[in-house]
Amino acid sequence: MSTSTDALFFYGICWNEEDHVWPWEGEEDGDENGDPDEILANLDLEDRLTIGTHCMDSCPMGYVAIVDTLHRANRGYPQRVDEAFRNLDPEVWASETAVHLRKFCDAVGYDFDALVEDGRVGWWVCSDTDWSGR
Repeated sequence: MSTSTDALFFYGICWNEEDHVWPWEGEEDGDENGDPDEILANLDLEDRLTIGTHCMDSCPMGYVAIVDTLHRANRGYPQRVDEAFRNLDPEVWASETAVHLRKFCDAVGYDFDALVEDGRVGWWVCSDTDWSGR
């Protein structure tokens, strides 16, 4: 018998190291960089990007996803994703998406081009740490 897990499918930035530290974590003298929701709101990206973790609660790994591409498949409840691609013009979509991800990266001090080069930007399927059934 195997163990099942909930899944995330999205386009965005994904890390697979549990030692990844968000820019807003680890501030000793207050939260100089704000929290993720505040950062997205200040950038007017709260309806376009979402920030979360994947893997397990004991070793969370971060992601930044384009909201319109984020799909969750809970145990026993598969989700179709073909609707997300039906009316997609890949060239227009990719250029518009890159603008939002780059804007976020610039604001928090990530080098977007380096993330692309490192293979961190793209389509991802990973395990979900949120078992609340959102």
